[in-house]
Amino acid sequence: MKRYPKKLTVEVGIYRTRPDVVQAVHFDGSEASAEVILQWTKGLNRVRSFENSLDHTWVIDIHTSKGTIHAGPGDWIVKRNMVDFTVVKDSVFKDTYELMADGVHTEDIHDQN
Repeated sequence: MKRYPKKLTVEVGIYRTRPDVVQAVHFDGSEASAEVILQWTKGLNRVRSFENSLDHTWVIDIHTSKGTIHAGPGDWIVKRNMVDFTVVKDSVFKDTYELMADGVHTEDIHDQN
């Protein structure tokens, strides 16, 4: 098992787009970030992470009713309607969403859903 710094700076924030309000987390491609996202999604069978053997970054697959979507380093995982997940590229996310509330610490995630 890998060791991580005691203070992990990955945070889940609450963001909004007009008129939707969504939860989102920025995926940095690290194993630690992938673990936070898996915890945030409550370990749904449709979400999995694995290490990319080419560059040793982590990738997340989310199985949806429309097929499997992939999240790589820099992408945002967005949760709509409390159960529907999608992946948004960083530039699109920044053009579409604005931060509505400061980050929710990972230990508070269980209480938010």
